[in-house]
Amino acid sequence: MLNILALDYDFSSSYFKNSFYLWDEVKKRSNFMLLTTSQFQQKLKLDEIVDLCPFKPDIILINEFVNFHHKWQLEAFDKVDIPIGYLPHDIDDSVEIRRKFMLENNVSLIFPLYQESFLRLYPEYKDKMRWLPHHVNTEIFKDYNIVKDKDGLLLGRVSQSFYHLRKKILEKMDGHPGFVYYVHPQDQNSAKVSWLEGEDYARYINSSKIFFSCCSTRKYPLLKYFEILGCRTLLLADTCSDLTDLGFIPGQHFVEINEHNFYEKFLYYVNNETERNQIAANGYQFIRNNHSTALRAQQLISYINDYLGRKS
Repeated sequence: MLNILALDYDFSSSYFKNSFYLWDEVKKRSNFMLLTTSQFQQKLKLDEIVDLCPFKPDIILINEFVNFHHKWQLEAFDKVDIPIGYLPHDIDDSVEIRRKFMLENNVSLIFPLYQESFLRLYPEYKDKMRWLPHHVNTEIFKDYNIVKDKDGLLLGRVSQSFYHLRKKILEKMDGHPGFVYYVHPQDQNSAKVSWLEGEDYARYINSSKIFFSCCSTRKYPLLKYFEILGCRTLLLADTCSDLTDLGFIPGQHFVEINEHNFYEKFLYYVNNETERNQIAANGYQFIRNNHSTALRAQQLISYINDYLGRKS
């Protein structure tokens, strides 16, 4: 059994819980310890952080949120003779800072969420890359069999320039009968705006017949694609090469749209219950069979075992 030390921000009480769910599954499959930024606080030297672990790790996994929290000041990697696995985020941002960090600290394995963009921006790390896409906790993201009292739903950030399609959708759909736009707190820049978390978030998705989203102009297979399908709600969104590589098939698992046809497709599927439910059901089974957090944890374990020359 692998000995794994993970360094991460504490997401247990956050609306963004995906790494929290991942570590919970990894823990079932390894001798595992999670140290959060609140636990090692101002210890920015990796050797001092490792001393907090009661066993010698076979690998140290670092979620990049630790670097965001500590302003990229983690150091003393050269004093630790343990392979480093790195989980980057928002890879189109801080490109040169990230490149320098991975080079100077001789990262062993890199687990990006987005394959195409990572290889485009960091081609020199192709041999160290192991794709670890988004995933969903199927105990949370599921069909709650509740009444679908919303025709259409847009839930998430819109203000950022790379969410061009979401903006177009909101401009057209805002005020449309049966459509709900749930404002993201960061778009309001106000702590007074509440956000849905965990089961409440999943239930809200599940309560809509149709959900609008997009992969942004960055063409990322964003978490929304996995969450919406995982809640057995019909997703209307654009597509990208990563989604194709992951097995997402337009017309079978979700409905592909663009800024010119999204309203027409919304009207069609909101009025055609049988087709809407069939695609939503296909997407639901697809996610549960291929993109659960449990499967992603096993994939991560297999990547590490292969790197260390062990059998999974």
